[in-house]
Amino acid sequence: MPTQPDQVHPLPITPGPICNETLGSYLHRLAIANNRPASVLARLLGPLPPEFSPLSNTTVGWNPDSSHGLATLAGRPAAELARALPALADFLNPNGPDPRADRVIGRLCRCCTAQRSPTASLVILLTPAHQHLCPRHQRWTRSTRDIPLTNLPEVIQAQRRLDRLARHHRHLG
Repeated sequence: MPTQPDQVHPLPITPGPICNETLGSYLHRLAIANNRPASVLARLLGPLPPEFSPLSNTTVGWNPDSSHGLATLAGRPAAELARALPALADFLNPNGPDPRADRVIGRLCRCCTAQRSPTASLVILLTPAHQHLCPRHQRWTRSTRDIPLTNLPEVIQAQRRLDRLARHHRHLG
């Protein structure tokens, strides 16, 4: 059972959300940064979803105060969190358009993760279905570990062509 909103207090360390991050990933990063179990933080907001993990991206069981509870825990405005966390945006505006409908579960490469969230080892995102690598660090991210692609420039070029094609297709549709 979720606690009352006045029982939720800001955590001492509040890493910012990363654009298109799953709710489970963000709660796990908050928990790791503050040396707390992620399931305890999740229970403060509502019933714990089955198989809660960084892949979780659901607000099932949340009440209207849950988003404010997350904002309080994170020490950030709910609007800022909603811009980065698709599940929270959907919860706050259930009738709004979903520009992320073509997204699949992906992750940041380990270099991007280290830069953006030094306490976490994994950041799970909703990524475009066609995106398979980190263009900045030239690493394949559709595997359980990063695969360096510096010696495979044709794969990087193919990803860039695919990105252009996806942008072109989106503009036509």
